[in-house]
Amino acid sequence: MDQSVNSSVLARRAARSPIAQRAIRSLSSVGTRWLQRNARDGNIIFDTGSLMVIAPHPDDESLGCGGTIARKTSQGLPVTVVVVTDGRNSHNSETIKPAELAELRAAELLDAAAALGVGPEDVRLLGFEDGHVPESYDDVVRQIGKLVREVAPNQLLIPSRQDAHRDHRTVHDAARAAVEAATEAGHLVDCQVLSYLIWFWKPEAWVDPDASVPRMCAQLLTRPVAFMRQIGRTRTVVAVDTDRFRTAKRAAVNAHRSQTSNITDEPGWRTIPADVCEDFISGQELYLTD
Repeated sequence: MDQSVNSSVLARRAARSPIAQRAIRSLSSVGTRWLQRNARDGNIIFDTGSLMVIAPHPDDESLGCGGTIARKTSQGLPVTVVVVTDGRNSHNSETIKPAELAELRAAELLDAAAALGVGPEDVRLLGFEDGHVPESYDDVVRQIGKLVREVAPNQLLIPSRQDAHRDHRTVHDAARAAVEAATEAGHLVDCQVLSYLIWFWKPEAWVDPDASVPRMCAQLLTRPVAFMRQIGRTRTVVAVDTDRFRTAKRAAVNAHRSQTSNITDEPGWRTIPADVCEDFISGQELYLTD
């Protein structure tokens, strides 16, 4: 095993330690508060027109945009939720087969959407296999492009390019490519594209995976600071007031039971901790321009 592999393994092990987890929570809390203080009012953006949310996996729509979705549907404004993957690979289980897990997650998605005021007719599941979105990039661009041309939304919310997940990054790029093609062809006019934040503050989002541990530490210190310096110059952060919709968002997040609870009682069944879920259910949702 070469040095880069050794470094990567050591970094992953270090990231799972209790001390590292506390540091990650602190980074997320400090970074989010900084973005909130420097955010522009985004309410006016979303209080008119139609919205499309593109999520890499079932649950990203609720975690990242649930309050904004509920805010729009409460005003009778149209919302379309597009989920790129079926979530079959989120867990390795001896109890639930991947195809069965995909069916369960589709049902959970519809329940979550209903909690946010979105009917099943406005939920689109593209059915790609999670963890393998980069290999299907061209097909993802085509399918997103078809939906963007069909719906022609006024606002489009996509995952951040900075998120620490390759499916999230690929979906961001695919959505951008689809919007650009639809705009150039005259099928899309006056659509504002913003990115929502899921695994934005995880250390993996800011470091090169093949870097040495000392270099990773340096990148983790310098890259978030460099990003923050862009705010107000080349990038903008907007905040949407979602305080009145916390209950709806919490119900939507909890509807994804396979992700928030151990539904099989298997010791290896990973869940999103309750405190992490609550971090997402705040009184504001933040979005970034590229």
